[in-house]
Formats: sequence, structure tokens, C-alpha cells
Amino acid sequence: MNRRTLSIKTKIITSVGLAVFGGIFLFGAQTAFAAVRTSTATGGLWTAGSTWVGGVAPANTDSAVIATTGGNSVTIGGAATNAGLTVNSGAVLNFTGAFVLTENGNVVDNGSITGSTGTITMNSNGLTMDGSGSIGSIVLANQNFSFLSTASLTINNDVQSNGRTVTNNGTVTLNNYARTGGTATWTQGTNAVANISGAFTPAGNVTLNATASGNTVNYSGTTQSPKATAYVNLTLDGGSGVKTITTGTSVAGTLSIAPTGTATASIGAGLTITVANLTLGGLGRVNGTWGSTSSTATNKNNTYFAATTGILSVTNDTRATPTLSVTNSPVTYNAAPHSA
Repeated sequence: MNRRTLSIKTKIITSVGLAVFGGIFLFGAQTAFAAVRTSTATGGLWTAGSTWVGGVAPANTDSAVIATTGGNSVTIGGAATNAGLTVNSGAVLNFTGAFVLTENGNVVDNGSITGSTGTITMNSNGLTMDGSGSIGSIVLANQNFSFLSTASLTINNDVQSNGRTVTNNGTVTLNNYARTGGTATWTQGTNAVANISGAFTPAGNVTLNATASGNTVNYSGTTQSPKATAYVNLTLDGGSGVKTITTGTSVAGTLSIAPTGTATASIGAGLTITVANLTLGGLGRVNGTWGSTSSTATNKNNTYFAATTGILSVTNDTRATPTLSVTNSPVTYNAAPHSA
């Protein structure tokens, strides 16, 4: 074999990952290393190199940090895929139409994700969402994902899931609907808070697991029908409106009706719903049965209960113990003043 032939063969072999050095064969695979791409202050199109520090737009295997503030934004104007997304405080990521960001990494949103027709698809199993920002796009659970315990996120659009489980370990405000085309599960973790102004829909297709210690589900819309399930803490809030309680509902902790506003509970006709503790208008109430004047309850109240025959059976007395503290003031007994 002459030198020319050897040189040609070496080049061909090297192109597929094999090199020859002094008779020693070395095998190797070409590796593409993921990068973190950070947007500039002025932002621009997701796909434009000029939008990103260093002049390179994120590849599918890269993670992206949106650092564009001051009224500027990074805009998604077509399908995109990446491997992790962080939106900094005050920064904006905007969908300009019905485009999809396929997410194969965790999402941290401390800013704003806008564009009501856009979709963030959580595409890999076990991904997480965190942050204290807002999301105006659709969130699609293509795989199971969770909100971390440190999350305090507001979602102003649908959370869509089909046969997947979304686990909330933090505080999540759903200002629209948790929708599913098939079956889906929403699970509340320990001490998690879900504020729901819409509904789980279709209700019959969604399983709500809300039995973890210390968790609270707050129905904060106007007229709502809370999902019939077992709760630890259930709050009926949201200004005004009737919250319809149906069979299959129970509360192992506290049912709070109208801690603010003027919401009322409509207990299904003829039902007896068991709750451990009851607060009305933020104040703990005596144990026993509660309902409207249309019911047979021992404790009747038309301010917090709609006119139905359904009642609550309350286990515990949670009224605050009254205390009297007098300091350096005269107290009169039998018309004679005495010092405290």
C-alpha cells in the first residue's frame, strides 16, 4: 500500500470516528455539547442570531435564558424546540401566533410568557416548572410534569393534558381551565395551593387528588361547581357568586366560605356534607349542622349559604377563645372603682 492510498483511507475512516496513529486504532463518537443561550437587552426573533448574546440562536439541545426587558421581548414566530427555559424577572417571551415551543428541559418563569394562542409543550417525562411569573400561553402536558414547591405561578390560559399527571407542589393560580381530551390527573402535593377561577373540564374525565397533608384548593371564580372529591382544605372565595357542592365532596381539614367577598355555598338538595372545620367570613364556627333557613340545620345562615335543603355536618368547634386584658385601668365593682 503506498502513502497516497494510506492517506485517502485514513481520511475516510476518520470521518466516521476512527483514527490511526502509529498503528493504534482509536474509536470515537462526535459529540455535540449543549449551550446556554442568553438573549440580548433588545431581543428579537427567537431564530435570529442577533437576538442572542454571541450571535447564535438556540439549537434544539440548547437551553435559553430570556433576559430581554424594558419593553422589549423575544418573540416566537414559528415552531421551536429547546432543552430548558428561564425567563428572568421583568423579561418577556412572546408567542406571535399559534406556534409551539417543544420543551425538553425544565422551565423557570420569573417574568412573563405572553401570547394566548401559543403553546409550551412539556415534552419529556418528569420535567418541572418553577418561578413567580405569569404564563399567558397554553401549557400542554405531553408527559407528566410537576410544579416545584417554590413555584408561585399564575397561568392565564389552559393547562391541557391527555392521559397525563400534573403535580402541584407549590402555589399555582389557574385563571382559565384545566382541560383534557381524554383522562387526566391533577395531584396536589403537601402544603400545595391551587387557586382555580375556571374548572376541571370535562369534570368526569379529570381525577383531582387533593388529600396530601396541608394542601388547599381555592375555587376563586364567580359561579363554580367544585370538583366532587375528598379535600384537606377547601376554600370558596372569589368575590361574589354561588359555589355548588355536590355529592362525593368531603373536607378533612377546613372548609372556608367567603374569607373575602360574598361567595355563598349551595349544598345539593338533601345532602349532608361532612367537614372537620368551618370558617365563615374568616371566622371559626361552632360544630354541629349548618345550612340556610331552607334546611333543617341547627345553625342557619343565609349570608353564606344559598337557599337549599342541603347541610354541612361540622365536627370541630373552631371559634376563637375570647380573652379580656385590662392594664392599669380602673374596674368598677358594685359602683366602687378598683385598680386592675
